[in-house]
Amino acid sequence: MKSSRGQTRYFFDTSLFIFFPVYFEEHFYLYVFNFNDNHLDIIDNKFSEKGIPLENKYYDFPQQMINGMLKYHLRERIEDRVTMMRKMKTRVVEIPWRDNTNFNDCGVFVMRHMETYMGRLRGWECGFSPNSDNAEYIRALRIDYAKQILSDESNNNKEQFLHEVKAFEEKQKKA
Repeated sequence: MKSSRGQTRYFFDTSLFIFFPVYFEEHFYLYVFNFNDNHLDIIDNKFSEKGIPLENKYYDFPQQMINGMLKYHLRERIEDRVTMMRKMKTRVVEIPWRDNTNFNDCGVFVMRHMETYMGRLRGWECGFSPNSDNAEYIRALRIDYAKQILSDESNNNKEQFLHEVKAFEEKQKKA
């Protein structure tokens, strides 16, 4: 696809999602620009109390995000998106594994949601169970994410990390 400036835009796709992790008031959650349904989806592992308006939890941040993305698309002259974004609505994605008792793992929830969300709740399987203890699953995700981050090529300390892992494994074998 080409913008009106004639630049090739390889990232444009009719099934495009743009993910923005948000950290506010000691809590992570996720904004997803869902261009399939023309919504800014909010995915939050904590639920709001019934009757509490969206603005009381998220303030005007969703609209600020839409406005910022709209300005970008206007500047880049991506006209079809500009038309969509002027009509974009915000919605909170209702997920059955919400939990207001877990105060430590919202970042893990956000990372897993970014890996697995495809715009629809129906059939969305990210591994979290509703109404159950997800502690072991979250622990496994933490280990996996840490391993991926620490062993990534962009980690300047990768070799030191791998050396320490090898030393630890050797020590465990002798014990």
